[in-house]
Amino acid sequence: WIAEQASRSPIPGDWRELTNDDGETMYYHMQTKVMQKAHPLVHRYREIVYTARSYQKKLEGGDISIDLDRPEVKLGAIVTEILGRASKGLPPATPDTIEGLARLVGVDSTREFFLFRCVKQTLEAYVEKK
Repeated sequence: WIAEQASRSPIPGDWRELTNDDGETMYYHMQTKVMQKAHPLVHRYREIVYTARSYQKKLEGGDISIDLDRPEVKLGAIVTEILGRASKGLPPATPDTIEGLARLVGVDSTREFFLFRCVKQTLEAYVEKK
C-alpha cells in the first residue's frame, strides 16, 4: 500500500517537475534551488517502509507484544483491511468489516439497524475522504 500511495501522491507545492535535454524527469525545489532525479517524496515513503519493516521484525522477534483485545488494535486492523481493499479497487466495506466495526462501537446490528446503517455510511465516507 505504501508504494501505491507514493505513486498517487502529488508533488509538494514547493517542487516543480521538469524534463531535461535527455528526456529524464527532474525535480526542482523552488526555495533551496536544488535539482534532483528522485521524486521529492521518495525519501519520505522510504522511511515509512523502513519503519514498517523494522516494526514487523521486532514483532516477529517477540520484542513487541500487542494486546489484540484492545479496541484501538481492533480498529487499526479494520481500517487497514478497508483501505487495503479500497486500494485494490474492491468494495472497501464487507458485511464482516461493518459488523466488526459496529461491535467495536457497541452497536447491535440485529436491533439497531439505523445506527448500523450510520456506521456503514461513516465508514464509506472515511474511505472516500482517504
